[in-house]
Amino acid sequence: MAKVIIDVSYHNGTIDWNKVKAAGIQGAIIRCGYGDNIAAQDDKQFKRNADECTRLGIPWGVYIYSYAKTVTQAKSEAAHALRLVAPYKDKMSYPVYYDLEQAGTESVAAQNAIVFGDIIEAAGYWCGIYSGQYWWQKYLGSKLDRFTKWVARYSSKKPEGISGTYDIWQYASNGKVNGISGNVDMNEVYRDFPSEIKGGGSSAKSKQVPGNPINDMGVKYKAHCQTIGDCTEVRDGQTAGTTGYGLRMEGFWLNLEDAAKKLGADLKVKAKVHEQKTGWEDLGYVSKDTLIGSKGEGRRLEAFILEIEGLPEGYELQYRTHVQTVGWTTWVSSGFSTGSVGMKKRIEAIQIKIVKK
Repeated sequence: MAKVIIDVSYHNGTIDWNKVKAAGIQGAIIRCGYGDNIAAQDDKQFKRNADECTRLGIPWGVYIYSYAKTVTQAKSEAAHALRLVAPYKDKMSYPVYYDLEQAGTESVAAQNAIVFGDIIEAAGYWCGIYSGQYWWQKYLGSKLDRFTKWVARYSSKKPEGISGTYDIWQYASNGKVNGISGNVDMNEVYRDFPSEIKGGGSSAKSKQVPGNPINDMGVKYKAHCQTIGDCTEVRDGQTAGTTGYGLRMEGFWLNLEDAAKKLGADLKVKAKVHEQKTGWEDLGYVSKDTLIGSKGEGRRLEAFILEIEGLPEGYELQYRTHVQTVGWTTWVSSGFSTGSVGMKKRIEAIQIKIVKK
């Protein structure tokens, strides 16, 4: 059953959150600011709204309204959001959303969102994208399928023509909720973000922020990380491991059984790993039970190569790594190395996918 949440900003005035909670509202997305990382562009009600939701146990996340026309501005907007949410990192139970709707940014919105998202995820937060149905259809398409989507369509009909899936539908801007003067935006949520993000929890595993799968190909993988141990299994381009916590990945497992069934192919994978102290090691063919790397030996995984056989024509295996002080590397395809060699830098997270060329 869908949850009903609201999204608010200083335009909604001083909110009586006790009344909002009593009215049955199950969460909130709070505007933290807009545009570049300038204090004058912080939302004037953000801190109060965040503090009240935290005090009352109302699950919440944030959004920042984007004016970015350049990559530099997108980076500044990411820094803006991170500056404001930093005191609440263990309190948030919804993602950091990038609000794309500003006229004049249509042609660059998707590329700027990827820049923004990389920075937000590298800091250890979930990143989502908000936009209206028309923008998703005309400008964004499938380019942002890796992120969780929040779609606006003010109608009794749910959004249509959206690539992939969406997790939140903003269905009205004229809602009435006790505790808020005037109208407020209303939303249905179809995903249990609080249980996935585990806001306020102390579990080390909550430091893994998978994000959304980019497709449903069935590529599954699981990381083994410093202090955490075995992380939760993820799939299809999601993040395995952690970013923003300084934790080394020591190894991972790769399971292509579902992908092989989906493609009707006999998929085989060879792997090579470069580890701290030991250098390159050729593991040969690996199965879902083969640890690619090490476990319990305190060695950082620094680089690896995956080589796939049996993939049908028109498909490609791609993977990338999040490297200490470097961030996300570029995607590489089967047979190429990802990570770093000779730099003494740890891999912290990985993403793996099979996509159409």
